[in-house]
Amino acid sequence: MNINKFSKTGAFHRALNQDNQDYLFNIEGKDYITIMLADGATACEMGLEGAKLSCQAMAQVIESEGTVFFNYPKDKIAYLLTEQILYCIECNKRDTYDLRDYGSTLALIFMEKKTGRTVLVNLGDGAILSIDDEKKYSYLMRPKRYRGNPCLTTTKGAQKAIEIDVINVPLGNSLFLCSDGFLDMLKNNDVVNLLNNYDIDRLNRILLSEENSDDCSYISFTRRRK
Repeated sequence: MNINKFSKTGAFHRALNQDNQDYLFNIEGKDYITIMLADGATACEMGLEGAKLSCQAMAQVIESEGTVFFNYPKDKIAYLLTEQILYCIECNKRDTYDLRDYGSTLALIFMEKKTGRTVLVNLGDGAILSIDDEKKYSYLMRPKRYRGNPCLTTTKGAQKAIEIDVINVPLGNSLFLCSDGFLDMLKNNDVVNLLNNYDIDRLNRILLSEENSDDCSYISFTRRRK
């Protein structure tokens, strides 16, 4: 299955000579496909490392338990995901840094290839989109705030703020994880039109040509007809 990725450092981090804080990751097995996008919080000194560790924690869960994990009740998934991320960060963080220095957002899509049963997970100010046969994108999960602020993996109460849903994805539909920086680019009508048509090559070209303040990233795939 083809996975499409794009990531571009924003003007804010370029001006400070800092790395792009968005991290993209994917796993594909015989029966499933998973894509993830984590965005290290700018206010957190080790945010990018926290984003990588969050995806690493999810990869460990998926590779050890596979589809079984995502058949648990939603509240159990929420608890296990957030606790696994915190445990992974705690085991790998540097002694000179606090756990809160590793804060990031996280969005995840897990799909069973045969059935199209798909688990959506979103924590923070990213989003999950769908593009259907009518060539129009729609939100499956919108950016979410917790007590007035974007919730991070290290936020106390993340278990309650994390959003989890289960849907069936029709053949031909495309699923799209994006960072808040990409959402900012949806003010551009050309970007919207290319997204609606899922014209990935031209979409990437226009994203490269446009100025973006925040890091701009996405990762996506299509449930293709055989």
